[in-house]
Amino acid sequence: MLKTREGRHTHKRWSLRRSWSLLGILVLITLMISAIGLDKRTHPTPTNRGSVFSDGGPRYRERLGRLHLPSQSVSGWTVSYPIALPAGYETPTGLALDTSGGVWAFSQALVNGTPLESLFHWSANFTLLSSYAIDPTDADLQAGLQTPVVIDSSGTAWLGLNSTLVIAKPSQPTLTTVSLPSVTVGSSGSGLPTFPGPNPGAETPIDSLAVAPDGSIIVGRAFATELQEVNTSTLDVANIALPQGTALAGLGVGDVSRSMTNGDIAAALYSSSGVHELGQYMQGAWSVDGGSCPAYATSMSQQELVVTGPACVASASITQDSSAVTVQPLSLTGLTNLPCAAQISPTTLLVCVSGGVSALIGSSQSPTIQLGEAPTGPSIGGSPSGVKDGLVPVLPSLICSGEIGEAWFISRQAGGTIGLITQDT
Repeated sequence: MLKTREGRHTHKRWSLRRSWSLLGILVLITLMISAIGLDKRTHPTPTNRGSVFSDGGPRYRERLGRLHLPSQSVSGWTVSYPIALPAGYETPTGLALDTSGGVWAFSQALVNGTPLESLFHWSANFTLLSSYAIDPTDADLQAGLQTPVVIDSSGTAWLGLNSTLVIAKPSQPTLTTVSLPSVTVGSSGSGLPTFPGPNPGAETPIDSLAVAPDGSIIVGRAFATELQEVNTSTLDVANIALPQGTALAGLGVGDVSRSMTNGDIAAALYSSSGVHELGQYMQGAWSVDGGSCPAYATSMSQQELVVTGPACVASASITQDSSAVTVQPLSLTGLTNLPCAAQISPTTLLVCVSGGVSALIGSSQSPTIQLGEAPTGPSIGGSPSGVKDGLVPVLPSLICSGEIGEAWFISRQAGGTIGLITQDT
């Protein structure tokens, strides 16, 4: 059952209760178990409440000095940092764009020793319109490593925190939350990963969200063997069973994406045989493809399906008739082990490479587009012993397609700023 309570537009005090650590994530990825798919429908009860910041325990937090813009530029491309979060807020862990060109981001802060969480909304000209403080009095709403954000066609923002959806409407000063029902997970002995705990089906966190053409929200929960689809008007929740013997990969916001052209769903799956696969859900049925590029993340924009995996990127044009497509590996150099990508026009794909990003225009790859440098080291504060002062390149941790010819990105090295890459016309 879903409960509701109201949160306000102001910062609130809260206490730290639980967290995710890097060790915890490594344990998650190594835990294995089996899949049972069930199609069912439940009606949740909405709740208005807030969420809790999770520090993750003692850990190194890179302290940044002044961000240095790129010293070298690539012809036809401009890099800027038009948005800075309020003082104290860290690198956002959720980023989304609305149809008006506005930017939404979720971030956390430590202010005078007090942890804070907020969802921010900026206009298309980078003016801060709203700052929704999220009250952490409910332990179920603690922010983990994944805090996906999507914006539906009405301009409403949906934020995933643990097993709860936080809903922010620009016209309202309060937040509404929806606690999702349990999902099915792999059963013991099947070779599928599960979230640790006494009740993994209930506690499995949201790690990806996608908006459907009809406005409904597709919810991906780490290692679940089914997706959840939320009707934004009634808050009914329908479940979509994944292919037998598979679970969501549980690697982040790219676990699930959806086409705004025909409503098809793409999912990064992990199979009981121990391989990553691409799942495509069309007209009520799944098609699964192992492919030559293991599916660690998916995205759908500009009528292109893009799949990224270890040192590989593959893509295919989305069809109008909801038929499965076969993604083809792209010839690219400089890819990292976990590349990210954003289709910013029908002919241009931005991919994350060592040193920054690169543009694939048709079959031609651009030189590396540097995103700047950030100072790090003991004099900045908080560096591990043995790390010297110096400049490190800014590398995207998340990149989102914006208007035609642009992409927004966030980066751990860039701290509490949001960057913009623009293709000059």
